[in-house]
Amino acid sequence: RAGNVIGGGDWAVDRLVPDAIRAWSQAKALTVRAPQSTRPWQHVLEPVSGYLWLGAQLDGIGKNPTGHSFNFGPRPGENFSVGAVLDEMKRHWTGKEWIHEFDPRSSKEAGLLMLDCSRARKDLGWSATLAFHEAIEMTTAWYRDFYTKSASAKTLTSAQIATYSALARERGLAWTK
Repeated sequence: RAGNVIGGGDWAVDRLVPDAIRAWSQAKALTVRAPQSTRPWQHVLEPVSGYLWLGAQLDGIGKNPTGHSFNFGPRPGENFSVGAVLDEMKRHWTGKEWIHEFDPRSSKEAGLLMLDCSRARKDLGWSATLAFHEAIEMTTAWYRDFYTKSASAKTLTSAQIATYSALARERGLAWTK
């Protein structure tokens, strides 16, 4: 399983980042119903690296994790609120706004979601590459550059994969060796 995945190219409806990007690309403020809700946000490349590393482990490299389930998510203690995500996004795409508008449906949503990734850390040696602010910066940059520079999704995605992989190697993560 993966935490709340964010990253460029997600255009799904009723998801925080794509909804913000749609509003902001049309010079509108995003209306948010539960800014205090907390989630384990992570860039899409994080669980992808975890899934690929798990597959390598299943293929005979290192411990054999057969029969276990694994969660791939952000670093311990890096759960942040919806409001924090949007405020961090605004740091990287200036002039964008969001507003809180009470919605009775928000009381039916979980206020706090967490993900225990200790098995992935312990059994696979896997951990997230990006800190929260780096994941938000990469995500926001992808959309900002897509809308303001007319760069192709392929070009932006390829560049971010290269950047992510280089950071993981610099940080000595197990799956890069």
